[in-house]
Amino acid sequence: MDGNTVANEELYRPIMITFVRPLKILDRKRILEEERRNFIKVIKREEEKRKEQEKQIIQSEKKCKAVAKIKNNWNLHKTTTIFSGTEKDNIEINCIDVEKDGFKKSGNWTKKTGFYTENTGDTAVENKDTYVDVNGGVLSIFGPGLGVLEKVMNNIEIIEFNYIEFEEIEQHLAKISKNYPALQAMRFTSNNLNHLYQLESLKVLKLNELSFSDEGNSIVSLGIFRKYLIYIFKNLPLEILNGIQIETCERIEAEKFFAGIKKIQNQQYQLFSTLNSFVSQTLDTMGNPSSIQDDASNIKKNLKPAHSLKSESKAYVKALIKERIEFNTKIKIFDEFWTNLVKEMCK
Repeated sequence: MDGNTVANEELYRPIMITFVRPLKILDRKRILEEERRNFIKVIKREEEKRKEQEKQIIQSEKKCKAVAKIKNNWNLHKTTTIFSGTEKDNIEINCIDVEKDGFKKSGNWTKKTGFYTENTGDTAVENKDTYVDVNGGVLSIFGPGLGVLEKVMNNIEIIEFNYIEFEEIEQHLAKISKNYPALQAMRFTSNNLNHLYQLESLKVLKLNELSFSDEGNSIVSLGIFRKYLIYIFKNLPLEILNGIQIETCERIEAEKFFAGIKKIQNQQYQLFSTLNSFVSQTLDTMGNPSSIQDDASNIKKNLKPAHSLKSESKAYVKALIKERIEFNTKIKIFDEFWTNLVKEMCK
């Protein structure tokens, strides 16, 4: 076979010796039995490798088809209705129930027969509306297949949620914290994330990394999105957000930006608590005749001159007016900020 290009191939001699059993001499070189046995092993390994590659290609094609179908279902059934209220900036967004038209919720997740495969320790599960893939330490869920989260997986470090309503994911966060002790990161794609308050629920997980795709998550385009996440995770070990390391200066800036809003909220809470306490005490007093008599006797004993009561009343009224002015000023500042925030969110 000298002079032929096929003789230059790496597996030329092993193949010839393995499949042409009567062959004793090849290219003027004697074929030894030990050489034949070694080449048989090489050919077997190559054959196993080829079958494994074909299996991976088939699995990859199946995954692409399943994910494309799930994405199509998501785009088809996820619709939003935007309507205006009585005020200019009163905008509400409602989403249809993804359980309609065969788009199942996580509670109905099952393994459909004929779609379960195993590949070098990694698994893939597919049903009509769901595809779940485990590749090393990464768990990828496409569609509402959250039933897989019921299992304990100690080796999973990253979970990817694709084409799943975030409201459904929220219901499983406690289980994730319990069943995935090695979890370090989460990635979200097309989860209908539209409001900042939705992110609060993620604080139950002590994650090092979070990633949100702008595909199907309108909140990512919000100007204060990154700053808000850094602020609410300030006491947690979050280090990387959307692939970018969180710097110390970003944490300081987020704290300054949102600390004022938190202060106003606390003041409002204290005011309402004081009013509730006062009303409760008043109602209790009105319902107890003996306490009314005691109050009347105490008033007579501690009765002050008219001019003293008048001056104290004026001082008390002035203090109330001053407090009310400060409160109104803070409310006005908050209203202006809130209006601008809503406008920015709705752009």
